[in-house]
This record gives sequence, C-alpha cells and structure tokens, in this order.
Amino acid sequence: MTQDERNPNQTQAADQTTATAPTAGEAPAPAEEAAPAEEAAPAEEAAPAEEAATAEEAAPAEEAADGAGRPRRQQLAHFKRCRDDGAPLEGVVTGQNKAGLEIDLDGTRAFCPLSQIELGYCADASPYRGQTLRFVLLKVEQDGRNIVVSRRKLLERERREAAETTAKQLREGAELDGEVVSLQPYGAFVDIGGLHGLVHVSEISHARVNHPRDVLEVGQRVRVRVTKIEADRKHPDRQRISLSIRALAADPWQTATEQLVEGVRVEGQVVRIQPFGAFVELAPGVDGLLHVSELASHRVDHPSEVVSVGDRVTPRVLRVDRDARRISLSLREGGRGPRRRRDERQRSAAAAPREEPAGPGVGRLGEVLRQALDRSKK
Repeated sequence: MTQDERNPNQTQAADQTTATAPTAGEAPAPAEEAAPAEEAAPAEEAAPAEEAATAEEAAPAEEAADGAGRPRRQQLAHFKRCRDDGAPLEGVVTGQNKAGLEIDLDGTRAFCPLSQIELGYCADASPYRGQTLRFVLLKVEQDGRNIVVSRRKLLERERREAAETTAKQLREGAELDGEVVSLQPYGAFVDIGGLHGLVHVSEISHARVNHPRDVLEVGQRVRVRVTKIEADRKHPDRQRISLSIRALAADPWQTATEQLVEGVRVEGQVVRIQPFGAFVELAPGVDGLLHVSELASHRVDHPSEVVSVGDRVTPRVLRVDRDARRISLSLREGGRGPRRRRDERQRSAAAAPREEPAGPGVGRLGEVLRQALDRSKK
C-alpha cells in the first residue's frame, strides 16, 4: 500500500501534526496562541467591558472626594467674603481659655480674643459659654485653620449706627429709655442709644442719695429726661448730655407739705450738719432746717453739741415756704431732741485722768516761779 492509499483520517491527523510542530530553533507557541480565532475574539471584547466597570466604580469615589472638598472650599470663600464686607456671622461659644473664647462657626473652629468680646474689658467670659453670638471676622488664614473673630467690632459699629439715629432725635426735654452702664460717686452714666449721658447724683431721686449704687445698678433700665446738651470743652467733636431721673418722678412737695402746718410737731432724721444748723429729713425729698439758734434754749456754738447725723428728733414746724421750698424747724419751742452730748463730753473730760508735766520745763505757773526763785538765790 502506497502512502497516498492510507486512511484519509490518518492523513488528516498527520497534516494537523505537521502544522503544529515547531520548526528548529523556535520556541513552542503558548496555549493562548493555539486557541482558535473564534474562541479568542470574545476574550478581546471582554477587556473593554472590565475597564468600563472599573471606571464606573471609581467615578463615585472621585465624586465623593469632590463632594467633601467642594463645600469646604465654598465655606472658606464665604468666610473671606464676610471678612472683606464686614458681614456678621453667628457662632456658638463652645469653650473658654485664658486668652478668649472658642467659637463654632457652622462646624468650623474659630477664636475670639478676650479683648474682642465686649466694648470694654471683659473680666469674666464664662457666662458666654453655650450662647449663640454674632461676630465679624478679622482673620481667615492657613486654609481656614486660623480664623479670628470679634464681637467688639460689631458692637462698636452697632453703637455708631444707633448714635447717629439718636443724635437726630436728641433735644432738651426729650424723654428716653436707657441702660445704666457705669456708676461713679458723682453720678450714673446711662446709654440712651449709642450715646452716653450723665445723671448727676442729685438728679437720681428726690430723696438724698449718698452714692448712686445705693439705688441703681449696672444694666438697669431707666427712664430719663434730657436736661442739657452742650459741647464738650475737652473734646469739641463730642457733646455733654445731662440727664435726670428725678424729673420724671412725682414731686414729694406736692403731697408731703400739705400736712405740714405751722405749729405742728413732726418726726424726722438728722441727715446733714452744717455750722449754721442741722438738716432733718421729714419725708423722702423733703428736708427742714434746724437753725443753730433753734436747737436748744441755751447757747449752742455748733449743732454737733446737740445732735448727730442719724438722730431721730421731733421738732416743731415754725414756717413753711412752699415757693422757696424751705421749712424752718425748732427744738427749742415744744420740740423733743436727743440728749445733749455736750454734758456727756464734759463728764467724760472730768473723769479722764490729768496728765502730769512731762519735764522740768513744762508745768504750772507756780512751779515755774519757784524754780526761777531758787536759781536767783544761788
């Protein structure tokens, strides 16, 4: 049997073996290359699908990063605009330290120095903890890691705006509401809307006031009347505003003096002593004068010999001058006063031990003459 006469199947297998056999010096072909073309095509088409799936999975992650960063950048841009425009922002006081307050500005940490909390010096900032306050931004630095705010700048601006409005309405005789901002021995300063006026201690009440703190306190709301507006000599660009609380209160002379009739005895308290007499408070804002000549039936050199501040006395009314607002009183004619202190002082002086002369050069006249005589004999 010749080679051509072999089984066709064997001939086909030999052809396949010849086709796949490597030539001399050629490496064997990989299995993937040996795969039929019909089977390799689907693998090449699947590769772009995997890349598309990977891109679809990565896209949300990149978008999330932008979503987390974009509001941060927008917030910082908003802070910088507010800083440049002076627009106020609200913040919550979350903490306190020696230097100032820690502020939460919509999730961003900020700091308010101690000097920027109030218009004046802030001695204690602890009451502000937990409060929501308005601030203006002073600094926005280090990509938002250093933000400094001020409440004082905002308060100063609001006060200037209020002062401009108040100045247009200010006139003598005007009645305004205000707040006590400072107490001094000579009076109380009241904020009447961006402007400060002085209520002198004599204009606080009809009754005598030793110190404004006896009847007023800082932060108290009061009703005042403008009594005088004049230029400040030290600061020509400012005005001095005089106020009165007493002017709006009921006048005690209209009621108390109706019961004061000449000859009647009244009870009061000694509130002041002068060389010419003692003033007795008969009612809040109503004082009468005990002249030194009316303190006793004997001669009195000074009122302190008979009365002292705080003594309760019952003098008799001599005269009532309602136009001049003067009341004359007397303890000499039908009045009852405290026990005279001159007798007490005299008894105390008599009971006190007498001091002996300190030395030979100081003594009674007789002793001095005796010493002089002894020296002449020698």
